[in-house]
Amino acid sequence: MESREFEAFMLKVNMGGPFPENGFPERCWVWTGSTDKFGYGRFKIGTTNHQAHRWFAQFLAQRPLRWDAESRETVNHRCDRTLCVRPGHLYIADQKANVADARMGGEHISIRRRKESEARDQCVNGHLFTPDNTYRAKSGTRVCRTCQRVASQRYRERKQREQIRLAQ
Repeated sequence: MESREFEAFMLKVNMGGPFPENGFPERCWVWTGSTDKFGYGRFKIGTTNHQAHRWFAQFLAQRPLRWDAESRETVNHRCDRTLCVRPGHLYIADQKANVADARMGGEHISIRRRKESEARDQCVNGHLFTPDNTYRAKSGTRVCRTCQRVASQRYRERKQREQIRLAQ
């Protein structure tokens, strides 16, 4: 990897970021470039987008992360900040350790999404989550009965059209 890429990367880093809330003694280096919908930094090289913290960890390690049947390497944050790219705050671990670490800190995406979902008082189509209009799926998530009814009706109509087409 070229120093030109490193220089472009560092132009989007604020080295005077906040101290981590978990007591880690060094300030975070905060990514100031674009981000994805999960709050991770995005860094573009040519036509390829990379997660900023992953790209930087691979750059520093001078090797790509492994993601195969034997090893699924991820880059974890000791500071629990998705925008942090400080080398001392990042470490390479396997996927299992990453999920365990995130769940322990309450930061795993599934936990975050569940909290956000529970805070909403209506579904994505605007139907209120009332006791009469809501039930829990096996996964524990709330389901809007009105939306489910509409989806089931569409499914039945589609299946009927397919049956008619096959009969012709």
